[in-house]
Amino acid sequence: MRKLKRIIAAIVAASLLPGGGACADSAPPLDRTAYGAAYGGTLSVSGDDYALLTDASLSLPLASDPAGPDWTLGVTGQAEPVTVSGPDAGLDLVRSQVSSAGWGLISNDGGSFAAVDAKLSLAPDATAAGGRVLGYDKNDPLGSGWGLYCGPGSESWLYGVTVSGVTYGAVLDGAESLWLGSSTGTIPLYDAAGGYTGVTTGRGGTCSIDGVFGLLLAGDAAQVTVNEGAAIHSRDAAVLYKRGSGALVFDNARVASDSGVLLQMMDDDGDQRADGGYYDERDVGGQTGFPGVNYDCAPASGSGSDDPALPPAGEDPAESLDVTFTYGLYEGDIYNGTGWYGQRGDSLSVTVGRNAVLWGDAALTSTIKAVPYRAESLDALSGLEGVRYAALGLGGRPCQERYAAYIQLSAYTRDQYYLQGHVQNEPCAKSGATLDVTVAENGVWVVRERSLVSSLTVESGGTVYAKAQVDAGGAVALLPSSEPLRPGHYGAN
Repeated sequence: MRKLKRIIAAIVAASLLPGGGACADSAPPLDRTAYGAAYGGTLSVSGDDYALLTDASLSLPLASDPAGPDWTLGVTGQAEPVTVSGPDAGLDLVRSQVSSAGWGLISNDGGSFAAVDAKLSLAPDATAAGGRVLGYDKNDPLGSGWGLYCGPGSESWLYGVTVSGVTYGAVLDGAESLWLGSSTGTIPLYDAAGGYTGVTTGRGGTCSIDGVFGLLLAGDAAQVTVNEGAAIHSRDAAVLYKRGSGALVFDNARVASDSGVLLQMMDDDGDQRADGGYYDERDVGGQTGFPGVNYDCAPASGSGSDDPALPPAGEDPAESLDVTFTYGLYEGDIYNGTGWYGQRGDSLSVTVGRNAVLWGDAALTSTIKAVPYRAESLDALSGLEGVRYAALGLGGRPCQERYAAYIQLSAYTRDQYYLQGHVQNEPCAKSGATLDVTVAENGVWVVRERSLVSSLTVESGGTVYAKAQVDAGGAVALLPSSEPLRPGHYGAN
């Protein structure tokens, strides 16, 4: 019910845009309830509470929770200044600022959260080594933590909100919905029970996320919508997937990744390899290079194997992710690299829809924990105790440093939490994962270098600039071409 009312609210907000038949001046006044206790401190909304916070500034105390977060999420810090807990709890944050030193800013644990023209920002992380290893400029003001945590059953709606200095703009872990849109026009506000509380006039801003990654899927995400000009700028993958099922829609969105990766699906690196505060791949082979490419291994999607390269597959069922692009140019690569490290290969379905152009590759891949080779990265790693690494050339073969393309990371400590989530890819279709691409009417896909998919469907009116070849295993390899493919289905299934 709350989700339905929020969807209706979004439709109503769109209908109240200038020229939509209503004037902002006619809107009822906004209830400007003040919560003085929240200023300069923390705000917790739980149970059946509801809070409306306007024109406020919150900052996290210097020390709050010395235990810190789970390091395997790739973040560090002390606490979160704002929490919304429980299905009947809600918070509307209007024209307010929330800042913190990490590990997060807003935590929505099953409640309802809306923000309008708000600013969420993390202070720069004091750990300089992370920036040096990962290749970020020393003046890049990145912190450690997330802007918004979306827990089980949560509903979050961001209108014209800016999120900056973060590791992840939002972490999705069982979320019911996440909406990123503009604050143009008049925006209705609702309490936790879905009751109408009034409206606010937006400033016409667009949502933006600026961080190491844009979104992290660490669990299910029933519906994620990035639209109305919302922008994601990331240093690594714009969307990082570690587990979960769900649907992502990019509609008139702007997505830019410095690494050139729009979506990276990988095996969860918070598994048995990270037990005891130490990441170590020796128990899953410990070999140099890409599994399935540089050395043989049993696919994790099968029933298991005596091959020591990988442990038997887990019992968890495969998960599936649906991603749709419409209205816009989306430049970058899409990788499904799941199913290698004792985890099952997951399914990815990509639709290039109406008036969308995907300019990049889509591939089933083998992954390794690695960063691009840089002399500065190698120098920073050499001074860290407990870190194992190797220089690899293109294709994953060991080589001399001057010929290296990657620095493979096979072991590190929790002090190098920032290495979590960073992988490199090599096309490979042996893990049991699937990647199905559909190019719909008025959709365009331009293959940039090399793509490898389970199947490709080109609908009437859809255009794919590539030449395709189905291999003996049924996978479809695609290479660049100035001539489009004929409409039809390509692949064994």
